Amino acid sequence: MLAGWAVSEITPPVGAELAGYFQPRKSEGVLDPLMATALYVAGEEEVGIVSCDLIGLPEEVVRRARGRIEALTGVSGDKVMISATHTHTGPVVFPKLGYRVDEGYLSSLADSVARTFAKAKENAGEASLRLARGKVEGISFNRRYRLKDGTVVTNPPKDRPDILGPAGPVDRDLTLLVVEAGEGTTMLVNFALHPDTLDGNLISADYIGVLRDLIRAGFHAELLFLQGAAGDVNHLDPEGKVATYTPHNRLRIGRAIFREVERLSEEAGPTSGPVLSRSTRIEVGLRLPSPEEVEEALSTLEEAEMAEGPGLTAEDLAKGDIGARAFFARELLRVWEEGRTQAEMELQAVRLADLVLVGVPAEVFAEVGMKVREASPLPNTSVVELANGAMGYFPTERAFSEGGYETMLNSYSRLAPDTEGRVLRAVGELTKELV
Repeated sequence: MLAGWAVSEITPPVGAELAGYFQPRKSEGVLDPLMATALYVAGEEEVGIVSCDLIGLPEEVVRRARGRIEALTGVSGDKVMISATHTHTGPVVFPKLGYRVDEGYLSSLADSVARTFAKAKENAGEASLRLARGKVEGISFNRRYRLKDGTVVTNPPKDRPDILGPAGPVDRDLTLLVVEAGEGTTMLVNFALHPDTLDGNLISADYIGVLRDLIRAGFHAELLFLQGAAGDVNHLDPEGKVATYTPHNRLRIGRAIFREVERLSEEAGPTSGPVLSRSTRIEVGLRLPSPEEVEEALSTLEEAEMAEGPGLTAEDLAKGDIGARAFFARELLRVWEEGRTQAEMELQAVRLADLVLVGVPAEVFAEVGMKVREASPLPNTSVVELANGAMGYFPTERAFSEGGYETMLNSYSRLAPDTEGRVLRAVGELTKELV
């Protein structure tokens, strides 16, 4: 087996608009740099994994980067999984939700990803892999809560008295793959938690940047972070059982994950097996609003003209703020005007010895991620969300009848309720090809 890795900086210039919230804000500085990290592995096949400290990656950028990778290295572009960590303090990359995209940055991004992967292949040498799985407790919580009236609300206010409890599970599993080649090491870490601890206008990789620095200092190794199924998982505990509404969450979370990486690095055992990648494209449905929803949106916008205040956070939405409701009303009308009802979704499964990584181009609910693992014939299977594109939130089918922010229709998030069944069937067939 051969393996190599490389890292490059993809931080935009100060002043770039930042994504992650309902309205863009201009960056005012850099807390820590954004990185693209590439891993090349060759066995039965040549495959690759690239992780970018970004909110997501448009499919067009993935397509361009893969084409450039193929031209530079000869590695088939569809054998390379390109994913985003989902930091909420990185640049705008989608012309969605009213954002303006810097096309020059996107063009340079595709080239940076390709050149980083080419460098990873150039650096390749005889390699060995070690694998371990563990858990990190106390830092991740399902952000959808069931209330006494039977509804589900995302990010309800802290200590709200009518909270019954979380509406879904949390996958606290952490997967560590240690790749050693020559005198160097890179650590592939897969964990599910929204990187959204900071607020503010500073560019940052969030807790992933903290983890990267700790791994560099503690192991003289590089980090390849792959975001797990975190579509409904964040770091806040509205029940108040864990003190999560505190400053420096980025540091607290990065350190907690590092402690588990340290522990697992001691017990990680050698793993061997094939190096393979398989992909498929499936048809998925896209939702459109009903005539009644269109009428309600128009009525909300009329009401909003009389209201004051921005009210543009998920917390504001949970409170029923008119500004947040008006934002989604405008989004619903944009979807209605576009009228599209079908799209293609790429699913990819990469096998690195005993580890299988299933890439899904959406923000996957934790329960769906767990079902993917359970359905796989290979036990060490993990979801990588926002891989090879970004199609918004990917809830369970049940969640659409429960409500909550993640199921709300907008220009970014339009997947139909039956997406869960379609994806699970396709992934089941895909993982069988890796046995």
